[in-house]
Amino acid sequence: MSVSHFNPNAIAIHLTTSAIAHIQKTLQQHPAAQGFRFTTKKTGCSGLSYVAEIANTVAATDIKVPNPDNLNIYIAEDSLAYLNGLTVDYVKKGLGQAQLTYQNPNETARCGCGESFSTKKF
Repeated sequence: MSVSHFNPNAIAIHLTTSAIAHIQKTLQQHPAAQGFRFTTKKTGCSGLSYVAEIANTVAATDIKVPNPDNLNIYIAEDSLAYLNGLTVDYVKKGLGQAQLTYQNPNETARCGCGESFSTKKF
């Protein structure tokens, strides 16, 4: 897969206001970071899990996602087919816990514990 095959304006990760605030706060705590990256890894009973991480470096295969908030958001190229169109929220739960949550139009199933998901084959 080559970056040149993608129209950058057609690549989208939608961030809620609370997700933006969380990412901005996280990046402020890591001033040397280049941005924030979303990717997937193989795991769990359904196949893939979401990975959200500080991008200390930007890989040649990272694709920058256009966004109106001037955040440097990247998708790992090998995860693009699974994550394009993803909506990310930051949800506060009881007992002071909070986490990023994902609504993904590419998901076809999710395991019962919520650890992993699967998509149609690309």
